[in-house]
Amino acid sequence: MSWLSKKQALVALSTTEAEYVALSMVTQEALWLRRLLTDVGKPLHEPIVINKDNQGGIALANNPVGHAGTNNIDIRYHFVSEGVQDGGIILKYVTTGEMIADFLTKPPPKYPFETLVIELGMKTVK
Repeated sequence: MSWLSKKQALVALSTTEAEYVALSMVTQEALWLRRLLTDVGKPLHEPIVINKDNQGGIALANNPVGHAGTNNIDIRYHFVSEGVQDGGIILKYVTTGEMIADFLTKPPPKYPFETLVIELGMKTVK
């Protein structure tokens, strides 16, 4: 499994919490892919960069303590913070408009949609 779309298994009380849980799942998958590459003889030596369009989720991952309202987040989701702290994961803020796979999960306006389809190589510029 290297891509998956499904509902989260918990009810998030905020957008930041929902984004943080999703970020934890992405981190687990990225680290699994790193181990797979190592197993097939192609190890990655640089940190994995994860693009995120939610600044609250990034802030929480960079500093999981001291955020109000995060006491209800299950400890297993703090996995992403460990990856950031040990240097294996770098979180990069990217605006929603720059997220080239966004059109796979929500309907964008026509102009961004066409631009993203071209960037993914699914259509050529005429």
